[in-house]
Amino acid sequence: LRLSRINSLTYRARPTSTFEQFATKWEASVLDQLKPSTAQNYRVHIRKHLKPFFGSCQMKDIHPELVQQFVASRTASPKTVRNICVTLQSMWRSARAWGYVSHDPFDGIVMPTPRHTQRFFFSVEDVQKIIAAAEEPHRTFYGLLAETGLRVGELCGLTVDDIDLERGMLVVRQSSWRGKLGSPKTSSSVRVIDLSPQ
Repeated sequence: LRLSRINSLTYRARPTSTFEQFATKWEASVLDQLKPSTAQNYRVHIRKHLKPFFGSCQMKDIHPELVQQFVASRTASPKTVRNICVTLQSMWRSARAWGYVSHDPFDGIVMPTPRHTQRFFFSVEDVQKIIAAAEEPHRTFYGLLAETGLRVGELCGLTVDDIDLERGMLVVRQSSWRGKLGSPKTSSSVRVIDLSPQ
């Protein structure tokens, strides 16, 4: 079977590359297509975690045992380790599509168990004190956050056209990240939110 595939007129030798070489190509070709915040997270994962561990490895030699060793060697939180592996999986989908690899290095990988942490919330009284103590424009900003539950980036992305005071509503159409406007986090994040009279 392998010989017949090689003898085929459409056969193309699989390209070879170290992980570091592939990562450089992938960043240049793919990351500009993603949301800036996602691209920035991927860059950090690649620079701080993936290149130092896998950098000199040939792509074809990255198998489940090595990926499991990588997972076991991380000292970050379970959620961060999972997020780093999401970055690696995204890179791997491209590597398969581009013909660098044909195998799945995530087969049978055991991921760290997520930790259940106590979430912190302000009480209603705390929120009222924060808003009362704030000066404009922060008072309006904090008040809208408390009332609507918007993400900070969504609130920073609002324009005058997104707010209809007569009908008491605002429309989330975009989000701001590091001063740049873009689409909200998910497609369901585009929504209309009712505002109270105050």
